[in-house]
Parts: sequence; structure tokens; C-alpha cells
Amino acid sequence: MSKTAAVRLPTWRAVATRVDLAQSTGPGHAWRRWRRDRALAQLTLGRRWRIARALWAEASAEPGAEVVDLEPPVLEIRRGAAVARVAGQTVALNDPQAVARTADKPRVHETISVKTVTNFNRPCDNESVRGSVSEELCAVAVAAVRAVGLRLAGIDVVAGVVVDLNPIPALHHHLHVANPGSTSRVAVPILRALLDGDRP
Repeated sequence: MSKTAAVRLPTWRAVATRVDLAQSTGPGHAWRRWRRDRALAQLTLGRRWRIARALWAEASAEPGAEVVDLEPPVLEIRRGAAVARVAGQTVALNDPQAVARTADKPRVHETISVKTVTNFNRPCDNESVRGSVSEELCAVAVAAVRAVGLRLAGIDVVAGVVVDLNPIPALHHHLHVANPGSTSRVAVPILRALLDGDRP
């Protein structure tokens, strides 16, 4: 890929945000903020890449597959003649249009609150619980996933109630836990489905 092709142009929203920031706080502050945001974005991208690489490398061991690094964040997983490509933790089991429908898109010029992390806890704060889940709760979770046209999703449950549905589940939260010996290896069946060509 050429350097020219790799350049990503800013969106109109990003440009408008920078202009507003420069007008309200001055160009010097806006420039420092831009540089800091770029450095933070690179740091975050590198961390996500390392987490995804570790996740798929661990999952590939059981089916005897090999993980090959392509252009970040794309990984190629090979098992004989079967090849699957994943971008970070994104999996190809879901229909891209269904994933897009579940995305919460703010309206043009709408002001939204943004946080820099999605989970404030650390791996040592998380534990896997290998207990039984009621058939009723499983049925509700499956119905929620099917209602938005997905095949794979992460479900958040509080007190038996589905409170969130993620079309791109953060699989690494099942790998990086305080008790790794008893964790559910959720990425393994997903990887098998990808390698066996079980896609929408």
C-alpha cells in the first residue's frame, strides 16, 4: 500500500470540531490538543492490535491454525487450505449491513459525550463464572440477537435482564481475567466457524 493510499482524510465533523476548538480556546491550544489526540490514537491502535493478536493466537492453538500478520489491524488465520481474515477483534460471521444498523449514529452537528475507555476495570478485577445459565435467559439473549439480524453478538445482562447488545463483542475480556484457568474460550468456536466457511 502506498503512503498516499494510507492517508485518511478527516471527516467534516472532525474539521468542524477543530475549528470550534480553535475559536473558543485559541489556535495554540487547538494545535496542542490535535497533536495529543493523534499520539493517543496511535497508542490506542497499537494496544488494540496487540490485544487482538494475542486473542487470535490463543484461539488458533486448539484447531491447529496459524496466525499471520498482514497490514495492521488485519490478521490472516490459516489452517491448511482454509483461510480467514479478521480485522482486530472484528469477525466476519455477521452481515456488515446488520452491524451497521445496530450502530448508534448521532445526527449531523449533534453534540455527544465521548469517553476514552469503554471499561474502567482491569483484568484482575474480572473473573469467569462457569455456572449454568437458565434456558429462559438464553432464549431472551438469542431473541435479542436475532431481532437486529445478527448471528454473533455480545450480550450484557444485569439481574436477568438484557441491557446491551454489541455486534462486535470484546472477546479479549474472556481471555484477560483474574482466573484464566477457568475462563470460557469463546474465540475458538468463532474461529472454527470462520475457517470452515460458515459465513452469512
